[in-house]
Amino acid sequence: MTLPSRTYAILLAGTCLWCMLILLPVAQVFQSPALSAVAIAADRAFATVCHQIDSRSFHIMGFRLGVCSRCASIYGGFLAGILFWQIALRRPAWNNLILWGIALVPMLADVILDGAEIYSGGSVIRIITGSWFGIIAGVILTPLFIQGWTGLTSAIIHQSKKAYESATE
Repeated sequence: MTLPSRTYAILLAGTCLWCMLILLPVAQVFQSPALSAVAIAADRAFATVCHQIDSRSFHIMGFRLGVCSRCASIYGGFLAGILFWQIALRRPAWNNLILWGIALVPMLADVILDGAEIYSGGSVIRIITGSWFGIIAGVILTPLFIQGWTGLTSAIIHQSKKAYESATE
């Protein structure tokens, strides 16, 4: 397995883990004191990145996920974007700033219109705009992460190898 392939696998595994952790608060359904304590701790940890408004969140078996529906859609979309990038094997030949705008404008418009009480798109719009943003973010950030991590680890490996070779000469 090449270094870029390992880097992709690390990114994919980390994103899958993050998405699974979002489901952890639902583990309270098992009514195990130890599992409930872990689930509550995970829920509190997610409170640092999301408002967790109950009416704007997905629920499974009566328990709210760790993040709201928009955040869950962003993270799920990001995972889909990573997978889409792997299938396409490259990102679109667009300027990243244009892609960020295409990703952000619909979600930002929804947030602003809802905050100004002009129009409330509701859950479906939050899910769509969050997923859209996450997919595009995954497509943009995956090659950048692979390039950066591969460059960093290659430099470290190269320096270690060079130091070893000079010490054994």
